[in-house]
Amino acid sequence: MSKLTLLVSLLILCCSAALANPLPSPVDLAVDHMPCPALGVGSQKPLFSWKHGTAHNIARGLVQTHYQIVVSTTGDSNSSTVMWDSGRLSSRHASVRYAGTELKADTSYYLRVRAWMSDATGAVTPTGESASCRFHVGLLRDSDWNASWISSLGLNRAPDFALDPTKSVSQATAYVTGLGYVELYVNNIRVGRERLSPAWTTYTMRVLYSTYDVTNLLAGRQNNTLGVWVGSGWFNSSYNSPAIGVGSLMARVAISVQYTDGSSATVVASDATWFTTVGPIVSSDVYNGEVYDARKETPYWLHVGYNVSDALHEDDTPVTWVPCVVLPAPYANSGQVPGLVPQQMPPIMETGTLLPVNFYPHPSEADTLIFDFGQNHAGWVRLAVQGPAGAVITIRHAEVLMHPPYGPADGTPYYDNLRGAKATDVYTLKGFGVEIWEPRFTYHGFRYAAISGLPNQQQPDVVSVVVGSALPSVGSFSCDNQVINQIQQLIVWGQRSNLMSVPTDCDQRDERKGWMGDSALSVSEAMFNFGGQSFFANWLEDIRDAQLNPLDSHTAGSVPDTVPHTFGSYPADPAWGTAYPTVALHMLLHYNDTDVVGDHYPNLQAWIGFLQSQYNTTGFAKFYSNYGDWVPPPVTWGSGGFGPMPPSSLISSYSFLNDLRSMEKIANMLGKQSDAAAYHQLLEDLRGPFNQAFYVAPQSGKPATYGNPNGDGLQSSVACALDLGVVDDQTIPATLLSDLALNRGGNWSSTGLHLATGIVGTKCMFPALSGLGYTATGVTILQDTTYPSFGFMATNPLEPATTVWELWDSPYEGPGMNSRNHIMFGSVGSWFYEVLAGITPLEAGFSTVRIHPRGLVAGLGAVDATVATPHGTVSVSGSVKTQKSVRRAASSSQVLTVQVEVPVNVRAVVALPKPSGAASGTSPIVYEGQGSERSLVFKAGKFVPGVAGIVSGIHVDKAGEFGAVEFEVGSGLYHFEISSA
Repeated sequence: MSKLTLLVSLLILCCSAALANPLPSPVDLAVDHMPCPALGVGSQKPLFSWKHGTAHNIARGLVQTHYQIVVSTTGDSNSSTVMWDSGRLSSRHASVRYAGTELKADTSYYLRVRAWMSDATGAVTPTGESASCRFHVGLLRDSDWNASWISSLGLNRAPDFALDPTKSVSQATAYVTGLGYVELYVNNIRVGRERLSPAWTTYTMRVLYSTYDVTNLLAGRQNNTLGVWVGSGWFNSSYNSPAIGVGSLMARVAISVQYTDGSSATVVASDATWFTTVGPIVSSDVYNGEVYDARKETPYWLHVGYNVSDALHEDDTPVTWVPCVVLPAPYANSGQVPGLVPQQMPPIMETGTLLPVNFYPHPSEADTLIFDFGQNHAGWVRLAVQGPAGAVITIRHAEVLMHPPYGPADGTPYYDNLRGAKATDVYTLKGFGVEIWEPRFTYHGFRYAAISGLPNQQQPDVVSVVVGSALPSVGSFSCDNQVINQIQQLIVWGQRSNLMSVPTDCDQRDERKGWMGDSALSVSEAMFNFGGQSFFANWLEDIRDAQLNPLDSHTAGSVPDTVPHTFGSYPADPAWGTAYPTVALHMLLHYNDTDVVGDHYPNLQAWIGFLQSQYNTTGFAKFYSNYGDWVPPPVTWGSGGFGPMPPSSLISSYSFLNDLRSMEKIANMLGKQSDAAAYHQLLEDLRGPFNQAFYVAPQSGKPATYGNPNGDGLQSSVACALDLGVVDDQTIPATLLSDLALNRGGNWSSTGLHLATGIVGTKCMFPALSGLGYTATGVTILQDTTYPSFGFMATNPLEPATTVWELWDSPYEGPGMNSRNHIMFGSVGSWFYEVLAGITPLEAGFSTVRIHPRGLVAGLGAVDATVATPHGTVSVSGSVKTQKSVRRAASSSQVLTVQVEVPVNVRAVVALPKPSGAASGTSPIVYEGQGSERSLVFKAGKFVPGVAGIVSGIHVDKAGEFGAVEFEVGSGLYHFEISSA
């Protein structure tokens, strides 16, 4: 055999081996960001995405080089059903838009993906083919429905309907919406697990509908029945405005059936042949709760053959069914508004349950038991109880218990901070055995439930149902400091409670609005902790709806304080309106969602144009503001006011300049370089005017500062200026550090470092400190448990918090504005991930990521974090240990151990902090691997090549926490150990 023949044979053998042993198939397929099966796709050109499994199970340095997408009308590989075969295309992207034959409404399709991967050696290997992912294109136009909007009194029943007895059902799909909330039943079985659906929107602009696969509920049945429950929700709330939509309850329902012979039919369509009645829900209200009389239930109304003209309630009184009236749509059918569109974000669902950790008799109400669920949360009580017909059980909800100064600490629930919200559910028993009940169309924010009217003083079987938009948990953070870990839990629970189809401010009182300021502050933290791509895409639509809504009078381009707009000012305070560009920016940073952000780009520009017009009129010193740096801590507890605040115009001006910075980044990531350059230049041009308006030079022995010459609001003023990067005076950081240690008297702690910031200043403070190299100062602030601090929230003796408070001194303030579950101060949560754990995207969507766990050289002994990115999981786990010097018995040095996981198709820059105590100019020693596979990768200032996946390494010889050894690595799991030379 010649050498050439042998070489060819070996190449064929290698290629055959690669093909015979493909890499794992693509996983987590999604269509328009909805996991499979994706029902209710709202586009004829949906976006397909996928991942490549966990990095530590396969070779290092894997990068996708090619992909192939096949979309067909069946789940098999029959070529006659293929709608699109992309062929093998060269691309690293694992997110591709459909480019085949036009997809039809109300039709299912199947997606399959294969990829080719290059490893660290350059060898290319195919993956296996993915499992089929079914997706169903919904109803794309109002005319696709073949169904009408109909009136509702609470229950709606369709005439019994039959399927074609000569055919077999291939697929049956239900489409349902209602205003306010709706629940669908087919053949006496509830469809789906959604609660409080559809999501709250500006109903005059856009209403969402849900899509369900009901094949199993209809297949094999000749005759069928359908009904819906309808509740008031936000649509019929007294807190709404005509611009949002207020009116009679209504519903719209359609079911389409595809038969195995290829034919199809609409078998249910809401119209005037339907009937409606009041039902057992006497009243339902988001704020006030639900009143339910089980005696007025209508037995068998969801059974085939039910006679609406001769029906009785459970108490044998007649049921009055009346024909439904066809109603106009709540939105204009003009083509100028979105109208009726599929809900593609995760619905509100039951996300968990909590059992009582304690219960006891009410100290002053003889027939009342108080249940403590141990955790402040959003949801309601589910109870099982037995008693006579007509017995009335009342459930009241509270966040905290009474204590001084409100009253005696006797275990009585405290309701006053709910303000106008009754937050009370009432259930009247029907008297038939054990009755299990929970409300349908309300929710509450609470930890404690007071249940009264229990027959025979029985102890009911009670559980609290935790509800919220069912965003998946995608991030975790912990460290070796328990106070910081508690703060993380306060943030996670607080954020989950306030993801309720819109990002709300609170979950308990007569507010619960989509305050823009709260979402601007918390969006990054929310995306680190929860999978929010489709949720925040919908939120951007909500903002645009409010910006364009012709029923609201406002200045062109502006947005309101709350969305949907039912409260607050129009135009928004700049520190609230900043939510629009801020959320858009993070949609790019976290998800690289160029389609969504690109679609909003003109509207974002309009908002910036509005702000610029305001600046051109007033300048910075008098720039308009509604709120400023909201709720800084007062010096004395319970003083009923805020602490000293910076000039509100400074906060608004900061927000305008920060929006320009965001727009520069957005434009760059969208490939609009000329726009980016223009925003950059405008930002540079406004640095001087900002400093002229707010920089305060040293005078009369006082140091240089920003904001008020008397020092009021100094911390927030300086933190905002530092965050913007406009500070030229090098003495300013010392001014900030001095103020953090200031003893202000009153109830202010005389020791430690404390924030005197409101919500905007707090958001700016921690990045400003770490930007100066003072991450350890931030850690010190977070570890403190004296007033005012996050640690005080978590550990104070009066009310140890389980969610983030609205006020720094909540236990001592009155009820006027005192929520115990407000997410706006939770902004610090993103700093945990980005700085303490050091996980930050260098390119949109984490395609390149930096991992630099600075917490390990800032006073923490261990840091652990994971983030599920669009490509897979990024994780870091680091610890610090001290070892004695071999050469000098009296001395010791630190060794940092850092484990890093980089997902497939991602490049990472891993910056290993130089151990504390390492002298400047000295180069650390770094090993990678464990046990017998441990290898030297850096020594004497030089990278030591040879370890798979590690491309390069450099020594960043800087002082403090910025000193590091940086490695460029591909995908894989790495174990690093860094020590002083």
